[in-house]
Order: sequence, then structure tokens, then C-alpha cells
Amino acid sequence: MSDLNLPTAPLWRRLAAMVYDLFNILGISFLLAAMLIPLSSHLLNNGEPVGELPVSVAASYFFIIIFFFYSTFWRRKRQTLGMKAWGLIIVNELEPKKRKQLSIGQCMLRIAIGFFSIGLAGFGFWWALWDKQEKTWHDHASFTRIVFNPNTK
Repeated sequence: MSDLNLPTAPLWRRLAAMVYDLFNILGISFLLAAMLIPLSSHLLNNGEPVGELPVSVAASYFFIIIFFFYSTFWRRKRQTLGMKAWGLIIVNELEPKKRKQLSIGQCMLRIAIGFFSIGLAGFGFWWALWDKQEKTWHDHASFTRIVFNPNTK
């Protein structure tokens, strides 16, 4: 069966996959922070403790981790660990028949619009409840769709 013929994943499945992925992202973030903070103290502050990171630096660090996590999984396997657990696949609607991987630009757009949606109390996600195609803002903007395929588990 073509990915185009698979049903769009319900919003609750997509949100459940995001929660699952959040635990993976937090684990990666803590691991990288444990390695980077001592290194940056030594290099940037003559071995003295750095103290608190500015919010902008911490937010940038977290955004970069999220971007690399999602874009790596989407481009290689078309699903993250959370998406795999919930039977979800991301489909590139620009080249659906070729099963072409997402571009870096599509990944960046999906993540940026996703953050924007969350910043607006999740409105971009709730949009899927009223959208005829059941797509979120970031699905529309990046020409992608999350489909449900129970055979992916």
C-alpha cells in the first residue's frame, strides 16, 4: 500500500509520540550538558564554574538538540522512536511516490512552526481537529503528513 493511501494519524497518537520523544530528547540533553558544561568551564572561564547559562543560550542549545534529533530520524527512517512506537510515519507530500526523504529545509520549517504552535497554547496542533485533511500548521507549511501504519511496529 502506498503511503499516500494510509490514513492521517489522529492527533492523540501524534501527541503521544511527542511525549515519548520528549523523554529521549531530555536524556540526550542531560548527557550532552554533563559533557559540555565542564568543557566550557575549562575553555571559557579559566577552569572556574560558569554559573547559569543565559536563557538565550540554553534555549538555543535545546532547539539545536531537538532539530538534530528530529531531522536525523525523519531523514533516515521517516520516523522517530516515539513515532515507531505509535505506528506513525512522516510522508513527504512533495515527492510521495518516490518515498523521498525530507529536506533539511522541510525539517527546519516543521520544527520552527511546531515551536510557534506550542507557543500559542498548541493552537497549531489543535488546528488538526478542524482541518479537512487533519493536518497541523507545520504539516501544511512543510508539505508533509503524519500517517498511521500499524505495520511499522
